[in-house]
Amino acid sequence: MKTAFGELDLIARRGNRIAFVEVKYRKELSNGGEPITHRQTDRIAKAAEHRLWRHKQFRHLSMGLDCIFISRSGLPRHLPNALQPMN
Repeated sequence: MKTAFGELDLIARRGNRIAFVEVKYRKELSNGGEPITHRQTDRIAKAAEHRLWRHKQFRHLSMGLDCIFISRSGLPRHLPNALQPMN
C-alpha cells in the first residue's frame, strides 16, 4: 500500500494490535542477511503513522512495526516489533 511517505508491504490486525509489516527476502534465513537500515525503519514508521491517522477507526489500537523474513526454503520468520524508529 502506497502512502505519501512510502510503501507499506503488509498491514495486519489481531485483537487490539495493528501491525505494519516490512517483508524482506533473504537467500537464507539462518544468517538474517543485511539488517533493515534506520532510514528504512523511519520511512516505514512515518508511512504507518500516516495511514493510522487517516483512519480514525484504528486510532485506539496499539501499533507494531514488524518484519517478516522470507526465503525459498523454510518457513517465514516473523519478528514482532522488530523495527524501532530513531525519532
